Amino acid sequence: MSGQAELFTIGEFVVDSYGQSVRCGPVEASLSPVALRVFLTLIESEAPLRREEIIERVWGPRGNDACLNQAVYELRRGLDRSSPGASRLIVTEPWNGYRLGAPVIRVDDAPSDRRPLDLVIANAQLLSEGRTCKALKSSLRLFQGAELRTGDPEASLGLAQARFLLAAFGGCYPCETIPQAEMALSKLLRANPLDGRALATLSMILWSYRGQVLKAEQLFLEALRQSPDEPIVRHWFAKFLACQGRVEEALRHGKDACAISPASLAIRCDLGQCEIQSGLYRQAIRTLSPVQEANPGYERARLLFSLAQHANGQRADAEHALMDMAERPTQDDMILAWCGSALGRIGHKTHASQVAETLSKRREHGRHIPWIAEKLVYDSIGEEGFAKKSHSRAKAAFDGSDMWVRLNPLAISA
Repeated sequence: MSGQAELFTIGEFVVDSYGQSVRCGPVEASLSPVALRVFLTLIESEAPLRREEIIERVWGPRGNDACLNQAVYELRRGLDRSSPGASRLIVTEPWNGYRLGAPVIRVDDAPSDRRPLDLVIANAQLLSEGRTCKALKSSLRLFQGAELRTGDPEASLGLAQARFLLAAFGGCYPCETIPQAEMALSKLLRANPLDGRALATLSMILWSYRGQVLKAEQLFLEALRQSPDEPIVRHWFAKFLACQGRVEEALRHGKDACAISPASLAIRCDLGQCEIQSGLYRQAIRTLSPVQEANPGYERARLLFSLAQHANGQRADAEHALMDMAERPTQDDMILAWCGSALGRIGHKTHASQVAETLSKRREHGRHIPWIAEKLVYDSIGEEGFAKKSHSRAKAAFDGSDMWVRLNPLAISA
């Protein structure tokens, strides 16, 4: 193998050629060094290998048939111990040699460095805080690499959350990531039914994509009982409550989440959003100001801050900021859609129409634009026909969760 880190999947196994390990789930397969070398040799080859070739690559001139027979026996036994029946991955080619019985898939998105797992996860969590499609995709790749290499539950949870958020913010089709997130969360909860963070994440999916509001609330309450001090539990429960119109409860849980994790930009943004929804515009400005100071490029905060300013009477500054965002379009389609929706609702329908046109052109050039994004803009400029058409297509594409319409705090009258 090359000196670069390479990660492969074959059947149920993850093979790390750099770290010289083979794992099935979180459990590392028990393979002798020579059995592992034979396995890696077969993985490296795209075609069946003759016995003589394997012997030459693994042992050189010191090898013989007996060495190979023993190594293959140990390899098959070690694979079977990790996953019964997995010895079928090593197929004998009569009178020739051996080949693999399943396709080998290289995982190109795995992190190529060998940083400690906790640093990789911390970096992925920090990227996830950005709540932009670009940051979430980077976060997902880091979590995916960490989860494949180690099977660590923390990485698995982060990966499920990143998949949910990426779909929610329009970075992919939900049908590509939501079922994967659900499967991962179910697996985590089978191993630890009391994991409040996993319960809260599953609640978000059940509510926003499956329409199971009562079930979601039950799981949220269980998550609070099990993990009352986890900020994500209170944070996402606050979003759920805000969308149900239970604003006072939402504010209480949002403030608790912010007190537990005061450095979280995402939590502060969502608390500010809830305060705007509640008519607490001055409070929203105070909540969002530290986010602006900490990261002036954080577009969600800039957008929400402008809306709070507008509602608080500082209209000139707010409108200037929103039009600036529309004229120099962000690469994040949902942020652009929210900006267009805001402009349309405060009377700048020409700018909002230009945003709708930009989104349409991006779609024509092959970008995945959530239909729900265009619906928000068309609603704001009174294009009911286009709005209904977009909403219908959103539901058909499984990216039209009504949650993201109800969460939209931009319906502020001029």
